[in-house]
Amino acid sequence: TASGSTMSTLRLPAAHRPGGLRVQRLMPTKRPETSDGVWVLLMPGLGGDPEHFHWLARALVEQGWPVAVLEHPGSDAAAVQALLEGRQPFRGAEALRQRLQDMNVVIRSQRSGALAIPGQRVVLIGHSLGALTALLATGISPADGLSDRCSDALGDLPLTNLSLLLQCELAAAGVLKPPPPIPSVQAIVGLNSFGSLIWPSSRAISMRQPLLLIGGTLDLITPPLNEQLDLLDALGS
Repeated sequence: TASGSTMSTLRLPAAHRPGGLRVQRLMPTKRPETSDGVWVLLMPGLGGDPEHFHWLARALVEQGWPVAVLEHPGSDAAAVQALLEGRQPFRGAEALRQRLQDMNVVIRSQRSGALAIPGQRVVLIGHSLGALTALLATGISPADGLSDRCSDALGDLPLTNLSLLLQCELAAAGVLKPPPPIPSVQAIVGLNSFGSLIWPSSRAISMRQPLLLIGGTLDLITPPLNEQLDLLDALGS
């Protein structure tokens, strides 16, 4: 419990998660009129856990917004540690597929009342792979020619932008076809987002929702100059 807020952990039933889906729910004790009808879904990136984003979730709750923070088994901190120790492989396509399902379970649970968070509209905040999940939720498709761009990018050695490897793996596996857009998505916030091959800067993408992209230099997967800024240019909204 923080000042003016409460935090609880729920486990939602999910067909693709045998043990259910763990969600942390942070609720303001008092809500200002400016946030009526809006709640926030926060999705950590590859190797991220809900605990990494308590600082952000609590700051949002203090401003009056209810927040749900997702845990993504299989691509969270424990999974990445197992990868680094050689105990299990990382399958990016499976991770994204599961994350899209995780997001949909939480949004459906909110609509049905099972999440016990009020609101009609949701702001999706995602870090890195979580940001890509949020962008796909808007229904935007990859720009034509992705396979050719991947061939060119992977032939350029040494590869200093590791997100290109992940983007091309996702493209080859066919998981970048967006699901039907979620009408209740009010806006997207991406932290250290990637997708410069998926949405190159040479082709503007029309998005219905307001978009805020925030970048930083301390990221080994998504370098700011040739990844984060290129995506910002392509998705200008």
